[in-house]
Amino acid sequence: MDSKIRIGFIGSGGNARHHMGQMLSIPEALVVAIADPNPAMIEAARRQHASLAHVPAFSDFREMLDAMAMDAVIISTPHTTHKEQILASLDAGLHVLCEKPLVCSVADAKEVIAKLEQSGKVGLLSYQRHYQPEFRYIRSRIASGDLGAVTFVNALQCQNWKNGTRGTWRQDPALSGGGQLNDSGSHLLDIILWVTGLGVETVSAFVDNLGTPVDINSALTIRFRG
Repeated sequence: MDSKIRIGFIGSGGNARHHMGQMLSIPEALVVAIADPNPAMIEAARRQHASLAHVPAFSDFREMLDAMAMDAVIISTPHTTHKEQILASLDAGLHVLCEKPLVCSVADAKEVIAKLEQSGKVGLLSYQRHYQPEFRYIRSRIASGDLGAVTFVNALQCQNWKNGTRGTWRQDPALSGGGQLNDSGSHLLDIILWVTGLGVETVSAFVDNLGTPVDINSALTIRFRG
């Protein structure tokens, strides 16, 4: 019996190709299929990872779910497509690793979480800071009480997100569901909540699109519970 975890990829863009490289380096993992509506992206994945040259590829992720024997999928696609892909993968009996953000609305998040809990499968968001030693150390010190009660948190993220995403789907609200804040900005929000263990009570926010269809600059004030 083959003990390898059989993985299918939904999406084969640059981020997905990074995940592919990581999976190919793990002896217990086996990439068995790729799904992407853009054949150029599939070819790029095969050029970057020669061992995937003969792995079955599909233009429709649902065809992959129907045709392939898999244990799990990795989803790395435009944000507004996540919900459909996650739900279909859970319906197929698969574990799911999804790139952030999970989905683009509170209602969709609740639906996905409920489905995941009913499925009994493992669901994971790709927030890698949870596994980085510096953040794990901070979390453990706060949880131990050594630092006392957390009463104030200040965090800043600076990047050239506007120019770096110009002309891509990340600046198309129909595909991205938002701008910098729910893209790379969500890493900052995630790690604040994770290391502190705090829950959110209220949020006030200001955003500036800087002439684009999505938010570029944002400032948030969060009141935590407790």
